Amino acid sequence: MRSLNGRFAAALLLTSALFLPGVSGVMAQPIPGTSCSLFPADSVFNADISKLPVHSQSATWMGNMTQHSNLHPDLGTFAQWYGIPINVAPPPTSGRTPTFLYNSESDHPTEGYPIDQNTFIEGGPGASSGSDRHALVVSSTLCKLYEIYNLQNFTSGQTPQAGSGAVWNLSSDAMRPIGWTSADAAGLPMAPLLLRPDEILAGSIAHAIRFTAHCTHGYIWPGSHDAGSCDSSFPPMGARFRLRANFDISGFSANTQVVLRAFQRYGMILADNGSDWFFGGTTDNWWGTTAGGMVVSELKNIPAAQFDAVDESGMQAAPGSYAALSCAGTPLFTSYFSWFDKASAGMVNDNIHLLNTGGSMSTGCLSLGGVSVPFNVAAGQETYLSFPAGTIGGPVVVSVLSGPAVLASQRVQYYQSFNEVWAMSPSQAATTSYLSWFDKASTGMVGDNIHVLNPGSVVAHVIASLTGATPIAFTLAAGAETYASFPAGTIGGPVVVTADQAVLASQRVQYYQTFNEVVARGAARASMTSYFNWFDKASAGMVGDNIHLLNTGGSPAHITVGMPGTSPVVVTLAPLAETYVTFAAGKIGGPVTVTSDQPVLSSQRVQYNQSFNETPSESAAQAQTSSHIMWFDKTSAGMLNDNIHVLNTSGLPASVTVKLGTSSDVFTLPAGMETYVSFPAGNIGGPVTITSSQPVLAAQRVQYFQTFNEVPAA
Repeated sequence: MRSLNGRFAAALLLTSALFLPGVSGVMAQPIPGTSCSLFPADSVFNADISKLPVHSQSATWMGNMTQHSNLHPDLGTFAQWYGIPINVAPPPTSGRTPTFLYNSESDHPTEGYPIDQNTFIEGGPGASSGSDRHALVVSSTLCKLYEIYNLQNFTSGQTPQAGSGAVWNLSSDAMRPIGWTSADAAGLPMAPLLLRPDEILAGSIAHAIRFTAHCTHGYIWPGSHDAGSCDSSFPPMGARFRLRANFDISGFSANTQVVLRAFQRYGMILADNGSDWFFGGTTDNWWGTTAGGMVVSELKNIPAAQFDAVDESGMQAAPGSYAALSCAGTPLFTSYFSWFDKASAGMVNDNIHLLNTGGSMSTGCLSLGGVSVPFNVAAGQETYLSFPAGTIGGPVVVSVLSGPAVLASQRVQYYQSFNEVWAMSPSQAATTSYLSWFDKASTGMVGDNIHVLNPGSVVAHVIASLTGATPIAFTLAAGAETYASFPAGTIGGPVVVTADQAVLASQRVQYYQTFNEVVARGAARASMTSYFNWFDKASAGMVGDNIHLLNTGGSPAHITVGMPGTSPVVVTLAPLAETYVTFAAGKIGGPVTVTSDQPVLSSQRVQYNQSFNETPSESAAQAQTSSHIMWFDKTSAGMLNDNIHVLNTSGLPASVTVKLGTSSDVFTLPAGMETYVSFPAGNIGGPVTITSSQPVLAAQRVQYFQTFNEVPAA
């Protein structure tokens, strides 16, 4: 949009025409000579980005920012006229507004711009008229920031000429109109993003630093203006870059370490077109001192390759605002997933879906190891997040910091299979929990791992046991996760996980090129009557459909497994014993009802083609008048079927509505009956909401390529 041949450096502070030396301050200190904050504490410019994930385009962008191998501090003394001076103005009683070249994108404050012939500009009064000639002024009484691009020299009484002008209220996070330029090509303010000696001497810099790249493409928040001419392989205005945490800063001077810590914690924001990796600071005579000169010299030796672009797309608190979400604070609600994997062969996607069923905004963070992704989910809305490719580990922690609790699920695409599991809450943790079956003996069973997570604050001593196998004992630190397995050739059940502290456990199974996860349950989840929505040994590809039964009590259990249209299966199960039953080939329908004179746990393990899925039974106590399925998809390649099953466990007819977006399916379901509905091909989105006049159990059964997954509604 404009010629950018000036230096992008820094300046100092002045009151009217009086030069002020840098002074000591505190963290996030205001400009010397003012008491004005440089935007609110929650501004994105002041946001700690040290735990944000690396941006998926980081390597691509970095590959196109190679003009210089090291950083270049674009700052200096008043004698050099390097950097950008910051002026501090008294109340503007006779402010003047220049005639702007880009007038329609410039601000025209009623008080005018507090400038006169004594206002310091970038490059000094002798700077070329075609250079950037930035003028930055902070009003110490109004706490407003006035920034002008290409301000020309003018005489008293003359209307100044300039390229553009922008004004910000420093106590507000409000952005200027999207698409407008500012004194910077990215539409950003400049003064709050300059490196200042007073902050270095105070020992802390609590904001990002602006820098330039030789060519850009578009803009991303907090940028708001496009001045690029290159394709999408080049970085956008507003992109945030962070010095790697493992970059050793110990060999640098104490003052330089202050800057490097800021690069690691707050990073740099791409704000203008210019030379690659030129970052801006104020014009200040301190840069010419021995201490200042050492900082300048050392900063010239920082390799640009030690930076990564980070993804701050989830940080924006609201449209049109610089306010950033933070991961600081005590969580109101916490839930967990055992493991995340976008590194192993075949792991195509691993997404964490979030649904806010409350009446107000929910904000929080998704965390894995040292990486945190902020989120905000509006009332009634659904979204999903992920971590970058190459990420693997656990646990994933979903923390809600404000607003209602959210429902969370993990949807994994492994080769051409699909699995979904709901997040685990601390209330599900138990000192004894069970998994129905373990199998590293059957053909196709590639992996069968028992994951254990300690959500508490005390070390847990855990034992995973299986009849006929050597127990596996281990210690698990507070907040930590690990997994264990039994040797190849082992098969049977149940797997019992015991601990001296309540823990969460799940089983992650690899069967051929498919994946399934099921959460362990404690004896408190056992029931005398429970249900499965559907049974199928008739459809093509349905190889096995087994109902596993586990007696967690101390007395024999007499169990009946029934399904409409077929003879019930009756078994007696000894205390702590496990077995499984099935119906004859050709049988299809639902519901399957498990009744017992003792509470039992039951689960359904389905083999569909060369895929495997396990789902737990549900009792009438889990039936709800309003429940949710996270996502529906009959659009994506491979999504062959997506059916919503509904079971009325009550004694009265239920009036049921299944809704996706603006589409609804309304029907009446007699007492004790089950049915399923779907939406037409081409539908995709979420959530699916099931509402009913009577409590019902609902589940989603998905056919993805030649694999199958079932997940209960929540």
